Amino acid sequence: MPKRTVSMVVLLAAAFIADAGPAHAYIDPGMASLLLQGVVGGVATFLVVIRLYGAKAKKKILAIFGRAPAKTNPVTHSAE
Repeated sequence: MPKRTVSMVVLLAAAFIADAGPAHAYIDPGMASLLLQGVVGGVATFLVVIRLYGAKAKKKILAIFGRAPAKTNPVTHSAE
C-alpha cells in the first residue's frame, strides 16, 4: 500500500474517533458473560501457547546466556 493511502486511512480513522459522541450504553448480564468468556478464552489460549512453545523458548534463552540445557539420561532397564 502506498504511504499516502496509509496516512489517509489513519487520518480518517482519527476523525471518526474524534467525532464520536456519547454512546448512552450499558452492560447487561449477557454482555458481562460474553466479556468474561472472552477473558477466560484468552487466558486458556495463552496457556496453551506457552505449553506448546515454552520448551523452544527456554532453549533459546539458555543459548543466549551461554548455558546448555540439562541433559536427561533415560533410565535403561536391563533384562536379568
